[in-house]
Order: sequence, then structure tokens, then C-alpha cells
Amino acid sequence: MARGGSRPGSGRPKGSSNNRHNELREMLTSQAEALLEQLITLAKEGDLQALKLCIDKILPSMKPVEAPVHVSTDGTATLAERAEKVLLAALSGDISVIEANQLLSGMTSLVRIKEFDELDKRLSELEKQAEMTARLGR
Repeated sequence: MARGGSRPGSGRPKGSSNNRHNELREMLTSQAEALLEQLITLAKEGDLQALKLCIDKILPSMKPVEAPVHVSTDGTATLAERAEKVLLAALSGDISVIEANQLLSGMTSLVRIKEFDELDKRLSELEKQAEMTARLGR
């Protein structure tokens, strides 16, 4: 059956509010303080589900935080040499494979950006030369 019932376009318009949903929301909102007090009481009495609900609302989920990774290279190393250092650091266990992959991915992006920048400069130079040639040819 097509969306919207038997006729296309029939039914509640997209984005309009659901009246029953709004009624339930208002009912819960009007009783919010009493419901929270009851939830806290249940949690204090040892109700594990109530306790979990309270803790989940008080403490947000913790996201993993990774320590900075340092792979030593001299300032004159090429990107290929730096990439090799990253791989060697992963192989020796100094950094994880995931960290090495992320670093190499960043290096790959950097190479692409540099290539694009170089192509943009070369194209601008060619356009200037073509413009000069066209002026001289007139």
C-alpha cells in the first residue's frame, strides 16, 4: 500500500504535530516533579533500573579520549619518510595500528591538498602566460 493510506496525500501532513503525542507530553510535563521524586526514591531503595535512569541523566556517556601521539622525525623529512616512521612506530608497538592508520590518512589528505594547491598555482601561471600570449598576438 502506498504511503498515506489508500489515496496518495491522505493522512496527517508531514511535519504536523500528533495531538495524542502532545497530550501525553503535557500530562508528563505537569507531573514531572512528582515523577522525578518517585524515581529518586525508587533508586534510593535499590531499584536498579531507576538508579540506572538517574545516573544516565546525571552523567553523560563518556567518550574515549586518546593521548597525543608523537612520532619523532627531523624537520627536513619528506612526507614519505614521515609515513615510513609512522609505520615503523606501529610495527614496534609505540603506537597502535588504528593511530597509525589515522596518521597516514591525515598525511594522505595533506598530500592531496598540496597537490591541489600546486596544480592551482600552475594553472594560474598558465592562464597568465596564455593571456600575455593573446595580448602579444593582437
